[in-house]
Amino acid sequence: METVYQKAHTLAEAQQPAMLCHVIGARGHTPQVVGARMLVDQSGLVAGTVGGGRVEYEVIQHAVAWLSSSEPTRLELALGAELGMCCGGVMEFLLAPVRHDPWLAAAAAPTETEAWLGTALGAADLGLRTLSATAPDGICGQRRLGDAGVSGDTLWEPLRARRRVFLFGAGHVAGPTASICAL
Repeated sequence: METVYQKAHTLAEAQQPAMLCHVIGARGHTPQVVGARMLVDQSGLVAGTVGGGRVEYEVIQHAVAWLSSSEPTRLELALGAELGMCCGGVMEFLLAPVRHDPWLAAAAAPTETEAWLGTALGAADLGLRTLSATAPDGICGQRRLGDAGVSGDTLWEPLRARRRVFLFGAGHVAGPTASICAL
């Protein structure tokens, strides 16, 4: 199964416009958490998710409309009556165009070593990506996806090898356990 970053890399190599949409803030009740991401191409097709339903529809519409600008932007949505939602939370997103950049190739490639992708959220360097070999200090946020989170004005996401599980034996427990682990 192709990941969001692998699909983004494929589109970048084919020079097809697309936007990476990241949840960078989630306050109150929201359908997704910081670190969730989705890729939107010019036709509105997606990979990944930022929450589904009306909030995802709105992000897709903004992403498609913003594709021609080729600059990253922030989007904040209140999940209330105006969207036909009753969550009551607020979500903030970073919409950044996909470019053929070295960080994207690194994010798309499977790796055996720990690596972290940092995305700048400050006004001066919004959307600028950096790679780090070590985990950042001070990732905060109550609700986040995996180890992703915000430290200062940077969203940090882990990029690491697919986790492996070693099962010893092939008994009645190992078979179903292997099936579950494959999910």
